[in-house]
Amino acid sequence: MVNVFISYARKDSADESLRLYTDIRARGIRAWRDQRIDPTADFTGEIENAINEATHVIVVVTSDLKRADSFVRLEIGYALMQKKPIIPLVFPGGHRPIVIINHTYINFADWDAGLALLVRRLNNPNAEEIDPQSQRDHEIAYLQTIGQKYDHWRDLYTDMAATARLEEQKVKLKPATARTIEMRHAFHQHINHSLDAEKGVTVKTENLDELLEGLRNHRRVALIGDPGAGKTTTLERLAYEYASAAAEETAEPYHRPLPLFVRLGAYTGEDFTQFLEVGFGGLHLREYLPKRVVLLLDGLNEMPPAHHTKLEAWLRSHRDVAVIVSCRKLDYVERKLPLQRVDLQPLDLERIRLFMSNYLEDEDRDTLFWALAGYDARRAWTWYQQVAKDATYREFFTGEDKPGPNWIPELILLDKLRQSLREQHTLPDMLGVVTNPFLLQIVIEIFALSGEPPRSKGDLFGRFVALLLEERGKTAVRPDRAWINEATQNRALAALAYRMQSDQTGTSVNADFVLAAFRQAVPEADATLLLYFAVSARILEQTDTVRFNHQLLQEYFVAYEMDEDLRRGVPASKYFPSDEWWTATGWEEPALLLAGVRGEATQVAEWLTPVQPDLAYRVATESGAACANSALKPLYEPAPGARRSPYAVAEWGRLNHEHDRRPGVGLRPDGLPDLAWCDVPAGKFLYGQDTQEREITYNFKIAKYPVTFVQFQAFIDSGEYDDPRWWAGMPDAYQRQPMAEQYNPYRNHPRDSVSWYQAVAFSRWLDAKYRAAGLIGKDVEIRLPLEWEWEYAARGSDGREYPWGDGYRVGHANLNEQEQGVGPYFLCRTTAVGNYPQGESPFGVRDMAGTIWEWCLNDYLGALLVEYYNIYAVKVVRGGAFTDDQRYARPAYCGYDSPSTSADAFGVRLVVSVPVASLISGE
Repeated sequence: MVNVFISYARKDSADESLRLYTDIRARGIRAWRDQRIDPTADFTGEIENAINEATHVIVVVTSDLKRADSFVRLEIGYALMQKKPIIPLVFPGGHRPIVIINHTYINFADWDAGLALLVRRLNNPNAEEIDPQSQRDHEIAYLQTIGQKYDHWRDLYTDMAATARLEEQKVKLKPATARTIEMRHAFHQHINHSLDAEKGVTVKTENLDELLEGLRNHRRVALIGDPGAGKTTTLERLAYEYASAAAEETAEPYHRPLPLFVRLGAYTGEDFTQFLEVGFGGLHLREYLPKRVVLLLDGLNEMPPAHHTKLEAWLRSHRDVAVIVSCRKLDYVERKLPLQRVDLQPLDLERIRLFMSNYLEDEDRDTLFWALAGYDARRAWTWYQQVAKDATYREFFTGEDKPGPNWIPELILLDKLRQSLREQHTLPDMLGVVTNPFLLQIVIEIFALSGEPPRSKGDLFGRFVALLLEERGKTAVRPDRAWINEATQNRALAALAYRMQSDQTGTSVNADFVLAAFRQAVPEADATLLLYFAVSARILEQTDTVRFNHQLLQEYFVAYEMDEDLRRGVPASKYFPSDEWWTATGWEEPALLLAGVRGEATQVAEWLTPVQPDLAYRVATESGAACANSALKPLYEPAPGARRSPYAVAEWGRLNHEHDRRPGVGLRPDGLPDLAWCDVPAGKFLYGQDTQEREITYNFKIAKYPVTFVQFQAFIDSGEYDDPRWWAGMPDAYQRQPMAEQYNPYRNHPRDSVSWYQAVAFSRWLDAKYRAAGLIGKDVEIRLPLEWEWEYAARGSDGREYPWGDGYRVGHANLNEQEQGVGPYFLCRTTAVGNYPQGESPFGVRDMAGTIWEWCLNDYLGALLVEYYNIYAVKVVRGGAFTDDQRYARPAYCGYDSPSTSADAFGVRLVVSVPVASLISGE
C-alpha cells in the first residue's frame, strides 16, 4: 500500500504541503506530514520512523530549500540513505538540490495538472531516476553522486553511524544540524613553502564564498594545514559547491568545471591520468581537460615519496588545469609544488562557538565553552553578566567597556583576557588548545560521553591524550612501524616534557634532544618510532624543531612525571626551593594539572602547603579535583610561624564571617560593639615624614582592629542613628548623613564607605553607650584618634618604617603590591580584620598598613583644629587601603580628604584617650 512522507519547508510551503496532504488523502493515499505546534522541539525520532515506513518521499521544492539550515535537506539525506523513492514537486522559484537533481520531478506551477501526474506516479511507479542517455545525462548523474557523497546535510547520519562510542552518550548531540563551519584561509600572494603560514603577503578569507572567489583568481593552489585542521573537509565542501554550480547549467555550451575528488594516498605509480579517471564516474577525463574539470587532490603527505615526481611532472605538463592539493604543513615544506599556497587558519573564538553549536544545544554548548575557557574567564564572565546590561560573550571578549572601578578583581581579569586576545590572539586556557577542529571534535565527544564538562584540565588531558593515540596514533601503524603500547609512550613523553621544563629549553627542542630523552626513559622502545607516533597523534609537532602541540599538553606530561616524585615522597621544595616562595618557578601549572592527573587534590594540596601555600590553595579550589576539608584547614587557619596564603586566609574570613567569635570583631551580649583595646604608653617617637621627635605625655588605648561592619551596623540598627546629639556642630547638609552601601558586606570586614561625619557620630554614640554601661572612666573619651596618636600606635618608639619594621615585606599587608612590583599580591578588596598578624605593630595593633584608610579626628592643616566641625576643612586619613601601593601604607604618610566623602576605602578606628577639649585647653 502506498504510504507517502511529505517533506516541506515550514517557512514558505506550509500551506502547499497541507493542501497536498489533504488532496492525497482524499484520493485514498496514506500520507504523513510534520504537524508540530512547536517547530523548535526535537521531532527527529518521529520523522525518521515516518520515513522508514514510507513507500515514497515527496519533496516540496520551494525557494526556502536553498537555505543552508533547511530541515528538508536533512530529510532528503535520510531518505537517500534508506533508499526511498523520492519525487520532487517543483513550485515556482524552487530549484532541486543537487542530491536529487537526477530524480524525475513534477512541475507544480499548475496545481491540478501536477497533482494528477503525482497520483499516477504513486499508483503506477516507474524508475525514479533518469536513465542517462546523453553526455549531459551522464554528467548530471555523476554530479548527483558527488552531491550525495559530500552533502554536509547528511553528515548528521554518517557521523552518528561512524561514531560507535557515542551510543552511550550522556549529553545529547544535535540530531538535526549540518556539521559545517566557515573556515578562514590565508592566500599567499607569492609561491611560498615556509613553515610560517604568515610569512610573506597574505590575504585572509572569512567564509566559503570568499574562498571560492580566491580560487577563481588562483586556479592552482596548495591547501595547507596542520593535522585535523579541516583540509579534507574543505575539499569535500568545494566538491559539493563545484558540483552544484555545474549542475545548474541548463543550456549548451557548458562551461562550469566538474569536480574530481581523489585521495592521493591511493596512488600506486600507474599512469596519473588513468589514476584520476577511475574516480570520474565513467566520464573520460581527457575530454574535460584542461578547462572543464577542477582536480581536488587530497593528502599529498599521504602519497608515497617515490611517486611525488610523477605528480609534479603531471602538474607541469597540464598547466591550465585547475587543481587544489591538500597537504600537511610540515610535509609541504619538502614537497615544493609550483602552486599558490592557501593556509587553513585556526578556529577563532566565534568559530569555536559555532562548531560547538553545530553539535550541542545552547545550554550544553555554553557549559562546555566556559569549562574550556578556564577558571579566571568563568569568574570574570559571572561578574560581567551581573554588572553589564544585556551582556553577550562577544562584548565580554572584545568590548572595551569597564563596568566598575579599576581595582575590581574580576575587571582586572577581564582586562588581561581582552589584552591577550587583542594583542597576542591568545585564547584563554583550553580554548587555546581546541582551535584545531579535530581536537575540538574530540573534546565534544568526551563531553558527550561523560555527560559533564571536564572536572579539571588534568582529567581532560588524560582522556584527550588517550583519544589522540587511539584515533591518530594507531592509524599510523605500518608493516615496518609496529605499535608501542600507550603506557610506554606516556612515560617517554613525560620524561621529555620534564627534561624540557628542568633544562628551561622553552617550548621547542631539536630532534636529537627528543630522542635522547626517549632513550633514557624507555630504553626498551625504539625512540624514532616513539617520535613518529607522537607526531602522528598530534601530541608533538615536528618541523626543524620539535614541540608539544600546545604548552598545556607539555605541562600535562610534566605533571605526569611530577606525580612520580609525590609518590616517592620527594618534598615539594624540590620545585619551590626559595625562601621567596611566592616567586614563580614555572612549575605552577603542572602542579595544578597534577591534581587532575591524580583525580583528587587533597594529597597535592597537603604536599604543597608547607612550601607554597598560594599554589596549594589554587590546587584545592581551582584545579577542579575534589579536595578534603582537612587539606584546606591549614590554609585557612595557618599555624603560628607557618607560611600563609593571603588568598586562602581572606577566603576563610569571608566564609566564616557569621561565626567569627574573636574578641574585638563582633558584638557584646548586650548588643554593643565589642572592641578589643591595645595599650599605648606615653612616650617619645619619630613623627611624620621628616621624622621629627615628638612626645605623647599620656597613656591611651587604641582599637586592635578597625570597626567592623557588624559593629557599625549596631549603631545604624539601634534606632538612635538620627539622634541630634551625635551630629551636633556639623553642617546642616550632613546632619544625619545617610550611610552608603557597604562594599564588602561581611560582618568581620572593616566598615567601609564611611565619611568623617559618620565616623564622628559613631564615636559619640559608642562613647555614650560605653559610659552608660560603666565601661570607660570619666577622664577619657572614645573618639577618633589624633593623627600623632595613630602614628605612634603604628610605628612605636623606634621610628620603624612599617608597623612590622623597616622595609616592605611581601604579604604583610592587604594592599596593591603589584603596582610598584614589590610583591605578587593584590586582593582587590578588604579582608576580615586581623588577617595579617605578621603585620602587627609594636603595641599589638593590626591592619594599620593597607586594607582601609582610617579617619583621624583633626584637620589636615592643624593637628588640634577639631572643634570646627562645620567649615568643611579636609581631614586626615592614615594607613592606606587595599587599592594603594606600599608607599601610602607607611605610618608616616599623611593623606587627607573632605569630611563628607564616604568612599568605599574609608573606615574607622577608635581610641580611648584623654578628651580633646583638655588637650586644647592645655595648649
